[in-house]
Amino acid sequence: MCRSGTLAASFITEIKMKRTGILKTAALVAIALLASRAMSGDGEKKKNPGYLGVYATAAEKFEPCPETDAKSGVVIRMIYPNTPAAKAGLLEGDIIVKINDQGFSGNKPEMNKEFSDMLKKHSEGDDVKLTVVRDKYSYNVTVDGKETEVSEDKLQDLRKYLDENTTGSKIEIKAKRELKCIEITVTLGSRMEVYGQKTAPLQAKIHPEFVDKKTDLQKLTENLIEDFKINENYTDLLERLAKTEKQTDPHRLSQFMYVHRNPFRMEEITGDITERLECGKSAPRAMFRFLSTSSFLLDVKARMPRGRRLKTGLTPEEHLDQIENLLTEAVRLRDRAFRKFNEEEIKFLYENMEALGEKIIEGAYVHVDEDKERLSNNYRIVALAKKVDYAPLLKAAAVLRPLTDGKWLAALKDDFAKAGDIDKAIVATRKTDNGTIYIGGTAPHWHRAKNAAIIIDFGGKDFYAEHAGSSTAEIPVAVIIDMAGNDVYESWKSFSAASGLLGVGMIYDVEGSDSYIGLKFCQASAALGVGLLIDGAGNDTYRALYLAQGAAMWGAGGIIDLGGNDRYEAHKLSQGIGLPHGFGAIVDAKGNDFYYGKGSHPSSYGTPGIFGGFCQGCGLGFRTVASGGIGLLLDGGGKDKYEAGIFSQGGGYYFAWGILVDKGSDNDVHIGSRYAQGWSAHQASGTFMEYGGDDYYDTRNAVHAGLAWDECTSLFIDRAGNDTYYRGGFSIGASAHNSITLFIDEGGDDDYHLGGEPARSGPNEYHGGSSLSMFIDLGGGNDKYGKAKNNEIKFSGKHGFVCDLPGTIKKALSRDSYKKLIAKEKETEKKPKPNPKKNK
Repeated sequence: MCRSGTLAASFITEIKMKRTGILKTAALVAIALLASRAMSGDGEKKKNPGYLGVYATAAEKFEPCPETDAKSGVVIRMIYPNTPAAKAGLLEGDIIVKINDQGFSGNKPEMNKEFSDMLKKHSEGDDVKLTVVRDKYSYNVTVDGKETEVSEDKLQDLRKYLDENTTGSKIEIKAKRELKCIEITVTLGSRMEVYGQKTAPLQAKIHPEFVDKKTDLQKLTENLIEDFKINENYTDLLERLAKTEKQTDPHRLSQFMYVHRNPFRMEEITGDITERLECGKSAPRAMFRFLSTSSFLLDVKARMPRGRRLKTGLTPEEHLDQIENLLTEAVRLRDRAFRKFNEEEIKFLYENMEALGEKIIEGAYVHVDEDKERLSNNYRIVALAKKVDYAPLLKAAAVLRPLTDGKWLAALKDDFAKAGDIDKAIVATRKTDNGTIYIGGTAPHWHRAKNAAIIIDFGGKDFYAEHAGSSTAEIPVAVIIDMAGNDVYESWKSFSAASGLLGVGMIYDVEGSDSYIGLKFCQASAALGVGLLIDGAGNDTYRALYLAQGAAMWGAGGIIDLGGNDRYEAHKLSQGIGLPHGFGAIVDAKGNDFYYGKGSHPSSYGTPGIFGGFCQGCGLGFRTVASGGIGLLLDGGGKDKYEAGIFSQGGGYYFAWGILVDKGSDNDVHIGSRYAQGWSAHQASGTFMEYGGDDYYDTRNAVHAGLAWDECTSLFIDRAGNDTYYRGGFSIGASAHNSITLFIDEGGDDDYHLGGEPARSGPNEYHGGSSLSMFIDLGGGNDKYGKAKNNEIKFSGKHGFVCDLPGTIKKALSRDSYKKLIAKEKETEKKPKPNPKKNK
């Protein structure tokens, strides 16, 4: 309990709302338009918001229609599939000039907000009359002097229509354009119904062990809030964050929902996730822990099977029998995961998943697309993805675990050597109903067979091409086990090198300095599947462009590298990225590693020289369409360097969570671009944790080292070392638009070379209310700031605290010793200002 009893006891969704009014939302009105909740009276249950389902903007050019006195309106740029707007017959290009006979002011900058405000008056089930101005075209077509009826659709592609006629024909087309004013009544729907939204689980259901318990950081924060009398603002902020999670879509993950509503537990939950993934040097353990962690994070209530040990001392045919049995079981489980789909739906997904990827690469707004067919297909993919059963899908990968047992692999090689010569490219094959099993010898080989389901190669410098180790429509489960050699995995095709497309793709390369080269959807990517790449040893190189190196949407994709000085290079949407209902990760156990995530796409902000990113521990949702997943980059140690474009290095965007954790004690370098190192934007969460070393933090543009923007929560922790923070632009440890950021540097003589002061809080004009920024430097080192001082607590007056504490947070709480630092500031404020006239 807080001392005055006025602060929230814990971050839970059961917080009582004090206000009966409606929180104003920003006119994001790139509207998938959501009319606000309506109250039918005191004590009555709130109705669901009315949902129209359009993207509309102020009409730049408005031609008055003789049938209406309207002089302005909003033009429908896009209508989302299966929404009330689509069902009512609204068309793209329609100009809405009145809603229930109420027109617009004509002030273009305010018209989006006016449109939103008009709809806010209505709820699900309400009939709304829209007055619409629509272009009406009429055509007169003659072919060789004879009048012919031709549909408007045929004339959309005039060249195609002309080509369909006989060569030499004389074709005359006359067209007339008119403006028609029509009235369309739309019955507003529910966003919950259209997108399958549901009520969010209570915090106590997700983590009952945290109920009525607070961390020391939370205690200090709430004590300061009480000392500076901003309790009411703080409680209001918690209510606003809780409200964003009151209802969710089917893709949103519970661990994200918890930290989004309670950032003070983010450190502990992140620590639990990283501990779950620790595996030492054991590939079987690494595989089991990755799949078990994926199950936990994807809200799959199923235990992963460890798999039975395979027998040794067998003949080659007997070995092939037991390998085939594993394959059969994996395919059976994979088929069970998609049992709710018919053949047409499966075919549709195989044919269109790559196009969804292309849209994300172009830009993160899936709901804004000039390609209308792709737009419709992408919405259908999102809807179909809800039917996947993830328990058997993850188990389909887990049953293959015995193939990674080092002792069994060594015995397998010995058994085949006893049976004959293994110094050749291919030692044995077995055709099955689910693809061919290949046993490769110790000689180098170019593996490019399209029918390969399982390849076990004993050694040699091998080359793997095409979809090797990746699932396809013909091969739903694919595995490569390569036991030795400096191997190369290259493909210019999508879905390669341990990628799971509606299935399981897996590679375990036991040793050697290997090279993995691809374009997109490669190197442990997953799309409605599981993609897992385990590399046992060697100084490896991973190169790709997009959606690679631990990238997942509706499934799990992970690289687990157990040793060596490795190099990871990608351009965008890679290196531990979790898209809707996906867990994407890189887990690198040790070594001096280099992570590079930018290079081909400019920043969406258009800033000169700044690249796009979404890399290195990033969670990304499809804004207004589907919540994002969880992305993780976990590095176990070594002298590492990280560099990436915008939205990278431990952050989330749109109901998603991104995490970057470096557990080493060496001196690391972190270079971002904009939104980097513990960031979040638009109802998301971000976590960045560095465990030791004299680390260097920089950004090419601005905004790094702890930032939360627009109903978000972020955590930045550096545990030790003499660290340098360079540039920053906006601030570090900053928040805005109803967000909370927690920045903690736990020790060392730190140097803050910043463009602004730490702990900036605000602006908050998107929604009103306030934000909270906590900047804490611990340990009593000789830290260098701009205006802040050592051993002092400063309050910005806009809900930002800069706290330089001589010891730990626990010591600061002991006997309220932190208050001495506050008193020091207050005394400074009370000193009378010198009066120049009096002195003179």
